[in-house]
Amino acid sequence: MNTPPGYPPLAVAYRVIAKRWRLGWELYISDAEHGEIGVTNTDGTCTDESHSGCADADYMVRDYLATVHDLTDDEKAALNITIVAEDG
Repeated sequence: MNTPPGYPPLAVAYRVIAKRWRLGWELYISDAEHGEIGVTNTDGTCTDESHSGCADADYMVRDYLATVHDLTDDEKAALNITIVAEDG
């Protein structure tokens, strides 16, 4: 793991707010210590009632964090990520 200058260190857990827009979802990534640390997006779906089945969003957030922190596949898979879809 190698975090570049200007980025916060890898957190224990991440919370993602998924905000719907015309072409998909904006994904605002936060951790408890640093607040919002990044944003990415997906044109995938977050359609189940609990919004916990946002597989495309989960993949994009993991990929974003793996890129920033130079994570291995095992480290990427072990990330603790909660996604909450914002209605609107």
